[in-house]
Amino acid sequence: MIAGDAGRLLLGNGAAQAIAFAGMAGISRMYNAGAIGQWSTCVAFVTFVWSFSQLRTDMSLMQERNVAEKRRLLRLGLFAHLMFSAIAWGIAYGFGLFLERNNLLVFSVLASHGVQQMAVAWQLSERAYRQVNRLRIAGMLIAYPGSLILYFLSGEQGLLWALLAGNLLPALLWVTTESVQDASLPSGNWRQLIRKHLPSMSYLSMGNFLLSLSEQGMILLISAYYAPVYTAAFFMAARVCNLPLSFIQSAMSQYNLRHFQDLHDTAKFSTGVVWVYWKKWLPAGLAFFLPVLLFGPELFRLIFGAEWTEAGQFARLLAVVALFRFLSSPTSMGFFVLGKQRLFFGFTLLFTLVFGITVLLAAQGMALYTLITVNVSMQVLCIIAYNGVMLRQIGLR
Repeated sequence: MIAGDAGRLLLGNGAAQAIAFAGMAGISRMYNAGAIGQWSTCVAFVTFVWSFSQLRTDMSLMQERNVAEKRRLLRLGLFAHLMFSAIAWGIAYGFGLFLERNNLLVFSVLASHGVQQMAVAWQLSERAYRQVNRLRIAGMLIAYPGSLILYFLSGEQGLLWALLAGNLLPALLWVTTESVQDASLPSGNWRQLIRKHLPSMSYLSMGNFLLSLSEQGMILLISAYYAPVYTAAFFMAARVCNLPLSFIQSAMSQYNLRHFQDLHDTAKFSTGVVWVYWKKWLPAGLAFFLPVLLFGPELFRLIFGAEWTEAGQFARLLAVVALFRFLSSPTSMGFFVLGKQRLFFGFTLLFTLVFGITVLLAAQGMALYTLITVNVSMQVLCIIAYNGVMLRQIGLR
């Protein structure tokens, strides 16, 4: 049983994920596969850009204790996000990634998502866990039930408009209620700030960029080499399999970053701490993923409708790697706590190599189910190696 701050974060994020799951069941029955495929491409693009656009200032902000420096990190992160978002959107526009009528809407979703995520990082750094829960639940309530309402007003575009509202409105509420402004700072402070956090931000930004390329890139890859219906089916399968991961990743990973740092500072961070987390979360992981692995098509047909049976087939494959990611996510902060960001970055290169191999196989015309099976198998091996090396580093500390 997890109590205290971690328990509150889990409870709030669990409520947000439950709203998302219920909303997806409605979306799958009201929107066609083409609309959901376009929506999934947008979500993948937003998540991909966010992985590097704020230079991972959110991680530095959550670890920083000086209020003035946290404010500078917040403003730096917001500025960087808007700048890189504009560049990334311009490139996507040039390659025709989105339908022309949706381009500005997609950029608005991207920009507002960054503001919301930096708001969450700020609140986590302040240990304002109730506000974090309110922000997440409000976003889900607006985005998912909202998309069902907007269907009658905007048709297929209702999904994107709801996604924008779910990111933008809670962020605006935070901006108007939180005191995040600071007096103008001399330019030297900005140079010192960047110099101080550059090693961490550079490794984390590049590492998360490569990891997101590996994860979100699969959706973009399928949309490029296979039929649109497969893009929607894969997205739905990945969304369902990642629900438990999102449940703990947004709560336990962020909480443990500070918790493990405190243990490390008092010489109490050990391999035993990591193993305890894995043993604690294994029953919960099996309770969710084992039914998906065994009865994926039947469950998807029952919950989302008969046309999503194929998504259930994809989910059976993705459930394997999702279980390993679910277990390792709460403890994946080990390299950061030890100051071993280079090792983390090295493993992101390995995951990128896996994705590169997958792209080559897709270009050669490999069947989609075989392609996903190969990709999942290689990812599982990488996750096992990642955690094995991390445990060894903790033991050598």
